[in-house]
Amino acid sequence: MTTTHVIWLKAGSFNVSGRVYTAAAANTSADLPQFDVPVLQGQGALIIVAPSGPTSARPAVGNVDVSGQAGRYANIVGDEFYDTSLSQLLKCDAAGNWHRCDTGAIV
Repeated sequence: MTTTHVIWLKAGSFNVSGRVYTAAAANTSADLPQFDVPVLQGQGALIIVAPSGPTSARPAVGNVDVSGQAGRYANIVGDEFYDTSLSQLLKCDAAGNWHRCDTGAIV
């Protein structure tokens, strides 16, 4: 399942087609199923940070979808990914390396 790293804008419980998400407090983060994020964003509940997942799910160089086009999560210069294994927001460079946003180190 593809997830998205988000920041809750307000505390509360939010319902999306019977699935309930609870934010204990505003300004806290979570990794949510990508398919529910646009609805929650429309409810004013959160802002999107980046696609997320463990290091093993990080987009790879040359990632393409079934049509042969660059996939949504192909690593393109400037793309961001929240690595849940590292608890770090990463940014991709032109060589396909992922850098920590806080230090610039390649990870």
